[in-house]
Amino acid sequence: MAERLIMGLTGSSGTGKSTISKHLASKRGLFVEEGSVLIRRAASERGQSLSSRADYEAVFRAEQRSRGMTWLSDSLLASNYERKLQGGLRAQCDFLNLKKASGFIVALVCPIEICLERIDTSNPKNPRTAEEYIQHQAIENTPDQNGYGTHTSWCVENADYTIDTSGPLDVTLAEIDALIIQI
Repeated sequence: MAERLIMGLTGSSGTGKSTISKHLASKRGLFVEEGSVLIRRAASERGQSLSSRADYEAVFRAEQRSRGMTWLSDSLLASNYERKLQGGLRAQCDFLNLKKASGFIVALVCPIEICLERIDTSNPKNPRTAEEYIQHQAIENTPDQNGYGTHTSWCVENADYTIDTSGPLDVTLAEIDALIIQI
């Protein structure tokens, strides 16, 4: 297992990014930066509320314009930790920034039906129906007039590794642990 490790987890809502991030922090000692946590912090600093996926996207894009396109991954890379993980990697520019720093990307995939069963519907950014899920994916893959789309599907398609998270959690965690040990 490598001393220095830079990793990104990408995938749509409900694929297990937060669950796997928490596991890797507690069992493998990775420092985790969650994109959604940084967006919530930025929204709070701006005095903005986050009541929908579009609100999260708007704050993310505003921060890109003010802090730079790779503000999320720059935050992670600037940390003093040797073993670090960006959970919720959705932007192509952050993906490429982690790769440039010799990081690797793991895509988590799962059928929509299973994702919808897992999603915390009390969080306003999360979809509640298959139709909303598809709309959220469209938001995450469509650039605005300034070209600041997040492109989750591109990140998933170009990841170094893909893990199907539709099975039992213990199987998924064993697969991610094996991957970390291999690297």
